Order: sequence, then structure tokens, then C-alpha cells
Amino acid sequence: MSLIGYLLQLAVNAGAFLLIARLLPGFTVKRKETAFVMAFVYSLLAGIANKLAEVFLLSVLVSAVGMMVTIPILGWIAGALLLVSLPLLTLVVSFASAILVLVVTDEVIEDFEMDSMATTVIAAAMLGLVGGVGRWMLKLLLGF
Repeated sequence: MSLIGYLLQLAVNAGAFLLIARLLPGFTVKRKETAFVMAFVYSLLAGIANKLAEVFLLSVLVSAVGMMVTIPILGWIAGALLLVSLPLLTLVVSFASAILVLVVTDEVIEDFEMDSMATTVIAAAMLGLVGGVGRWMLKLLLGF
């Protein structure tokens, strides 16, 4: 991604944080400037968390294939079930990492507060939705 694309993505994330702060009680961004700092910290932490999640999911995939290769009939059944459930596992791991990244971002940034874990879970879902739509629009309109 180019520098301009990255900066536009940070702006989308900052806008998403401000929108969520307006819509979700308990999700407080004290200053608009804080939203840009949050977007930077969140993007940095999310990049690290995504790489760790990729390693975990790759190890699950290798385990599934390993079971299918080394253990006769039972290995095929277990490996096939693991491969079928891999998309759901990917979704759960991605959502859990988004929640964890929001919690760490909350701890690192003073002008950002979340009241409860329920707020964090809802905010992670909203951030995924708003950020995903924003990234899709950037890609569609500008090619980033």
C-alpha cells in the first residue's frame, strides 16, 4: 500500500472511531486529535495481531493436513472437520484479536475510554463493519 493509501486508511479509521464514539455510549474519545492517534496505534497493533493470527491459523491448517496424512480413517475425518471449520475459526480469531487490540489501545491512550467489556465487543464489531465499508469505498473510488 502506498503512503497516500495508508494515510487515507488512517483517516477512515479515525472517522470510524469518532462515529462509534457518537453512537455507542461508554466509548469515549475526548478530542478529535485523539482519534487520529488512536487510528495510528490501532493500525500498528492490529498489524502485529493479524500476523500472529496468521501464524496460528497456518499451524491449525498444517495440523489438519498432518492428521489427514499420518492417521488413516480417523485422521481424514478429524482433518476434514478441522478444514471445514477453519473459516469460522478465522472469523473468531480475527474478532478476538480486534477486541484485544481495542483493549490495549484503551490502556495506551489517555484520552480514550471504554466503560465495559460489552462496550469493547460492540465497538470491535462496529469498527470492523465501518472500517470494512470505508476500505471498500477507498478501493472502489480511488483504487487504494
